[in-house]
Amino acid sequence: HSYTAACHSALLAYYLQIDNYVAAEKECEILMRIAKDLGDITYEPHDKMGEIYAARGNYTEALKHFQEDRHIQERIYGPNTTNAALSYTSLAECYLYMNDFDTATDYCNKALAIYRVCGKEYSLQCARIYALLAKLCQGKLHIEDALDFADKCLAIRKDILGNEHTLIADTYTIMSNIYLAID
Repeated sequence: HSYTAACHSALLAYYLQIDNYVAAEKECEILMRIAKDLGDITYEPHDKMGEIYAARGNYTEALKHFQEDRHIQERIYGPNTTNAALSYTSLAECYLYMNDFDTATDYCNKALAIYRVCGKEYSLQCARIYALLAKLCQGKLHIEDALDFADKCLAIRKDILGNEHTLIADTYTIMSNIYLAID
């Protein structure tokens, strides 16, 4: 069963990469059945189900899956691990798209605190959080703070990825949107 689960996990990742959410959802359902058969929650792809629902704009359903993923991550690995921080980041992003900026900011801060404790403050995961915080500050019209977070995000991404990466372009898009919000 674990080999079968690994194959379905790989297919799930592929379908998400090419934005085939119907096929990805079917792979999630298969993984849920495998997890139930094995009695092993580690195979439950709630994070991926959350991604699928968020991509479709169904944030309420996405939140349910992201919350369940957070509970699973905390049960398996503990509350102050990078796995939990990833769950918090997914929750923050979902709340951002729901325009609940305060809740999103709280989850970003929880994730950052974990990364600091784990010594991973200068990572792509933290850069993602800084990008989210930049968007949140833009939404709150805190332009200077938004630019500060975007600068932190850009510095980390450039150091780790170099100048020629799509995440660098994404960061410049965030910065452009912040400058557009000034008017």
